Amino acid sequence: KEDILKKRFGESCIAEQTFEAELSEYSSPVFFVPFAPSGDNPEFTVRLMQGEQVLAEIHPYVPAGLSGQAFQSLDAVSFYDVNYDGNTDVVWIATYGTTSAASVYYGYDGDTEESAPYFVAQEALSDQISARVTPLTIPEIRTFLSGGKKNGRFSGWQEAYEAVGRLCELEASEETMYDLIYFDADDIPELAAGVNGYYTSLYTYSGGTVYPLMDGWRYGVMGNAGYEYCPRGN
Repeated sequence: KEDILKKRFGESCIAEQTFEAELSEYSSPVFFVPFAPSGDNPEFTVRLMQGEQVLAEIHPYVPAGLSGQAFQSLDAVSFYDVNYDGNTDVVWIATYGTTSAASVYYGYDGDTEESAPYFVAQEALSDQISARVTPLTIPEIRTFLSGGKKNGRFSGWQEAYEAVGRLCELEASEETMYDLIYFDADDIPELAAGVNGYYTSLYTYSGGTVYPLMDGWRYGVMGNAGYEYCPRGN
């Protein structure tokens, strides 16, 4: 199998971590293809491909403390919805020099019909995971972030919002503030979370699943009059 993958994608393809995956951003399966540094390309590279077409390139995030360290290996890869927005995200663990580090990339659909899906490195979240998860494995990362629960399988809004709050705290570079509000008319509260003066996110819960109603909405220079909270009346 490795020979087949290297013949298809090139000798620098990291065959043991090359996968055909179903990502929500695409209507049909794509190949996740990582490439080790080579004479043609001195950097570790990751591409999403269909046939010979490169659909997207995910630019690897290297923590500041590991910059200048040589890429050694890609140790693990996972595809799942980390931030509860319904899009498939990518998580991997790579080793630079003698140190392993996690990287999280949030997936986004194209903004318009003409724009392609893309993936954005979550630097603060990646650094927190690398510093706090031991041993650094995909199962331990998932346990650390959500108690190992997938979205859709939370036992109640309390458990779901605890996982969301943990993620919001790990994403933020400043103190995150939270409140439970009643955005709609039912008896299940919504979770408001954000960094005061910078942005606000809003989450709701139903039947084991968390849904983001607002995802990092910024206030704007003079505030934002485009949304307003009407208790139990939105």
